[in-house]
Amino acid sequence: AQGRVILLDPKLEVIHMKRYNFAKLIANDFVIPFLFAQLLKRYGSLLPIVRERRFSHASLAQVFAAASAFAALGGLIFMAWSFSVTALAASVACLSLFYVYWAPFLAKAARRGSGFALKTGLFLPLDAAVQFAGMTAGLLYARTR
Repeated sequence: AQGRVILLDPKLEVIHMKRYNFAKLIANDFVIPFLFAQLLKRYGSLLPIVRERRFSHASLAQVFAAASAFAALGGLIFMAWSFSVTALAASVACLSLFYVYWAPFLAKAARRGSGFALKTGLFLPLDAAVQFAGMTAGLLYARTR
């Protein structure tokens, strides 16, 4: 915003020294996009979303995949409550779109073994839905403040 340049070294590698459990990982994956959405509002620019086709470090395709995971999980919850076949079909369609996007990543995960790939494939939509919820909540929160 002040016309300064931030230089990044693409060869830089880091090790995050955080210790995660399931609850901390889910909470972190909600908070980071929530806070980033507030930064977008604070600095008054949606340019990264429009010009660079990304939200934070995620491409818009990844954001749409996260939205499909969010919709799928919502549909599954509704289906469990209402026994709606339509909700189940919509959830399956949304999950299919999600897995089409993430197929290359899951193929790489399979190289680490089928057990790892299965765990990754089951966790990924939940994690993406949480990230999408964080993005959405952050944008709504920032808009009302």
